[in-house]
Amino acid sequence: MRLAFVSIHDPEDPKQWSGIPFFILGELRGRGIDVEVIAPDRSQLRYRFIPQRILSKVTGASLQVDRRPLALNHYAAQISQRLKVGKFDAVFSPSSIPIARLDAKIPVLYWTDAVIEGMLGYYSGSFLRMTARELKIAHDQEQSALDRAAYAVFASTWAAETVKSLYQAPPDKVRVIEFGANLSVEHDAAQIVRWNEKRLAQDCVLLFIGVDWSRKGGALAFEATRLLNERGIKAVLKVVGCDAPDAPFVERLGFISKGTADGQRRIEQLLATSTFFVMPTRAEAAGIVFCESAAFGLPVVTTRTGGVESYVKDGQTGFCLPMTATGSAYADVIQETLDDPNSYRRLSLAGFERYKQTLNWSAGVSNLLNLIEQAITR
Repeated sequence: MRLAFVSIHDPEDPKQWSGIPFFILGELRGRGIDVEVIAPDRSQLRYRFIPQRILSKVTGASLQVDRRPLALNHYAAQISQRLKVGKFDAVFSPSSIPIARLDAKIPVLYWTDAVIEGMLGYYSGSFLRMTARELKIAHDQEQSALDRAAYAVFASTWAAETVKSLYQAPPDKVRVIEFGANLSVEHDAAQIVRWNEKRLAQDCVLLFIGVDWSRKGGALAFEATRLLNERGIKAVLKVVGCDAPDAPFVERLGFISKGTADGQRRIEQLLATSTFFVMPTRAEAAGIVFCESAAFGLPVVTTRTGGVESYVKDGQTGFCLPMTATGSAYADVIQETLDDPNSYRRLSLAGFERYKQTLNWSAGVSNLLNLIEQAITR
């Protein structure tokens, strides 16, 4: 198979989009797939939207120029030119944007985490400030990509159901494949068992990883840790990636890059030695950290929102609390689980098993390749 990997960002850069394109590309190449990266040049668009950018700054409205027809046609023209000079069996993209106007004679597939309506009013930042006109442009871009794709793959059932309810597409075209952990995992279940005995014998260590303290629900994690200590359960909240309020029970570790060997080692050590991964997120399309927690058998306490339940199985690999849950509710479920060590062990091993079966890039890319082969055959 010869595959064109299309992306408007460099997929060989692990810092792009949480490393997701990087790990997909690496897994494809690791399987011996002949992959050629096609990354359209965006520099020519830099000055094409100056009036719109100025207006956007004045009004505060969001502007997503990559979704505009001019940009889409620009990407499609470059990709088409590359496809003509190389013999490819299929086109793959980790985004719906670059292939939205692509007229290819070979199958086109994309794998992403959400469509625009799923993010609108749910995620913060630009997704809270879109005008009706910009939303219409974005919707048309998403629909155009769906029309052209042999399969549109989403990282959660939540995202796939959003597509089915708001867009025109045959149900069979929209598929779900979960993302995987961006860490190398060499341990087995026996190691998880050994880690669990150390976790249960130590003070309670709650791990929080995220760059957005507010959106990831840091205040609730903080409150839960405070309450556990008030109840006589010695607990510490280790915070990675963002700032947190100062308190005796908080350990602020700053940003740790998994792009370095030392950073990856530190993250793996934290996952192996913590008692729970706690992230009461307010908005989440997928969450690579859930895959990585599962990879280390670390039970997760999080929120029932967005795509979370495709990664954390409530009562099986962790707990998905309602959006209305307070810090006290998070403290309760942690305390109850610590009071029942066998329950903790079951959650941990079930999480690791889910990682091995589903939440890894090998499994995800295998499912992706199956769809690509089906599309080529069809």
